[in-house]
Amino acid sequence: MKIDTDIPTSKNVVHLRNSCYTEDTMADFSTTKLSSKGQVVIPEPIREALKLEEGTQFMVFHTSDSVIFKTLEPPNLEDLTRIMAEAQARFAKVKIPKSAVKEAITSIRKAKKNKKAA
Repeated sequence: MKIDTDIPTSKNVVHLRNSCYTEDTMADFSTTKLSSKGQVVIPEPIREALKLEEGTQFMVFHTSDSVIFKTLEPPNLEDLTRIMAEAQARFAKVKIPKSAVKEAITSIRKAKKNKKAA
């Protein structure tokens, strides 16, 4: 085991085989590469540790030299119900006529259709 104390961080980092440990976290790492289609394979040990399955969605962030994948969790039913109730209450206060909503939807769909045809 080797403790790196020269790393510019407030925590000591311990490297042991293919794992990187800090005082409060443990992260396994391995290498992967970008395919010609822009795809990246997440190594199996990491997929298993994080319980990632086919179809898992991610937010992707980048810095000057890093890419970070953050899993997206769908809201639970209670949160979704609350969000819908809040949206309905706000919509009711605005008092937009249904005809205006239908016109807006039709307009947006037409614009999308024209954009695809172009």
